[in-house]
Order: sequence, then C-alpha cells, then structure tokens
Amino acid sequence: MSDVLGTANNILNNCEYSTVDKIPDYDDAYATFYYQNIDEFKTNFHETLINIKALNHSSFTLAFCETNLKADEPSDYDISTYNSEYAIDNRNKGSGPAVMATLR
Repeated sequence: MSDVLGTANNILNNCEYSTVDKIPDYDDAYATFYYQNIDEFKTNFHETLINIKALNHSSFTLAFCETNLKADEPSDYDISTYNSEYAIDNRNKGSGPAVMATLR
C-alpha cells in the first residue's frame, strides 16, 4: 500500500500528468479516485468528508492539492480507515499535496 501512496504522492507533488499504469498494484475493479483542490484543509476538510460520505461508495483513494498544512498539522486530518501521505513545504500559500488510500 505504501508504494501506491508514495507513487501517487510523488505524481501530485511534481504536478505530473499520470495514468493508472504508473501506480504499482493498481486494481481498477476496486479503485475509485476522488481528487479535489481543497484550498486549505483547515477550512474545508470536514465539509469535504461529509460530501465524500454522501457519495456512498465503500472505497476511495483521495488526493488533495493546496492543503496548506504546516509540519505539525497532518495528524489532525488523518482518517482512521485510511493510510495517509502528506507533502509539507515552507510556502505560505498553495502548497502541500495529500494522498489517502483506504485499507483493504
């Protein structure tokens, strides 16, 4: 699972165009991706989770950009049934992709 998260995080962090064949162990029969420019976790994370739950799908790989997280904040946004990867940098605005994948 960490290879999948690491690869997806690297793709987002480098702003690359990608296809699922670049993600190791991708199984398209079970995978659903949800991507959002969240424009700051602190402001929009909880409402986004409500919207994702309303979609009523059992498993998503979540990808977010512009999380604007500081180094001490990622654990505030962990979801218990997901493995999470965050990229933290020192920019004030427009930074930090996050990738979360459900456990199987």
